[in-house]
Order: sequence, then structure tokens, then C-alpha cells
Amino acid sequence: MQIPDGKIEGVVSSEQNRRSLSRVKYDVEGKRVIASDGRMMAFVPVEPDEGDVSGAIDPDHFQEGRKRGRKANRLIPPSMKVNEIVTFADGATSPRCSNKDESLLPFPDFDAVISDTWGKIKTQSEGYAITLNANLLIRLAAAVAPKNGAICLWVKGNQTVVIVKGEDGAYGAIMPIK
Repeated sequence: MQIPDGKIEGVVSSEQNRRSLSRVKYDVEGKRVIASDGRMMAFVPVEPDEGDVSGAIDPDHFQEGRKRGRKANRLIPPSMKVNEIVTFADGATSPRCSNKDESLLPFPDFDAVISDTWGKIKTQSEGYAITLNANLLIRLAAAVAPKNGAICLWVKGNQTVVIVKGEDGAYGAIMPIK
């Protein structure tokens, strides 16, 4: 698979009691990699290579693959073959998961989490589509919610401004992207 530019590995859980969320799921049939930490979830499309096999992958392999791929050939995007082992662009190999027992842990049913809502968004013209600049949102969250980073996005009626509610009465606003 060509390694995605997006850092899918940044979405996995680092909590020891959530080991099934500590790996990236490679879904060959669905042509995607999936990661979650229980609070957020990312689905990133990929193009599987012939012989790739679905299952868990250590998140570190994505960063390592990008690094090795750039060293091997800067003209083609970084990639790795994923079957029983991971083979990087420079020929180096590594086990799919550092702890083989953890590779057997079942992943949550990611599709069930979003299928109902996502299906409606794709097929109905009702509702809102909100495009946010993530860098601005991070800066705003740091300003209004410094303790835990939890914010609430509030959209009322047909407003174009999204109100961001933070901690202890702090708030902000995200203006539409023009």
C-alpha cells in the first residue's frame, strides 16, 4: 500500500487498557486504514498492493515507512507491503505487530459507529457541512479550554459562524472559510 500522507498513527490509543485501539486496522477489501482512540476515529483510503492482508499494523510502521521510502526513492511515494510481515520500500522487514497476541485482539465495529449517520449525510441534502481549519481549531481550543481541550461546536439555525464553547465560561468563534 502507498502510505497515506495523513498521520493515521496519531489517532490510535496510547492507553494500556485499550489495547485493541492501539493498532491501525488495515482493511484491504475496504481499501482503507482505520484508527481510533475511542474519542475520535479516522478512515483513510489506501490502494492495497497485490498480496496485502487485512489486519492490525503497529502504528510506528507508518512513520518508519515514510522515512525509509524517502531514503529509498524520493521520486515515488513511500509504500509498504503488508502480509504476515511488513516489507518497506527499501526491502527492510518487520513483524506486523510487536506483540503478536495483540494483533489477534478484535477491532471495534468501526462501520457500525458511523454507518447510519454517514449514509444519511451522503444521501440527503439536509443538514450542515462544516469545513474547519484544524490548525485554527487547535489554537482556539488551547485558548478557551486549556485544562482538557474539550470544546463544544455550536451551530444555530443558518448562522455562518460556529461558536466554540470551552471551559469555565470561555468561548470563541470560528468564521467561515472564504
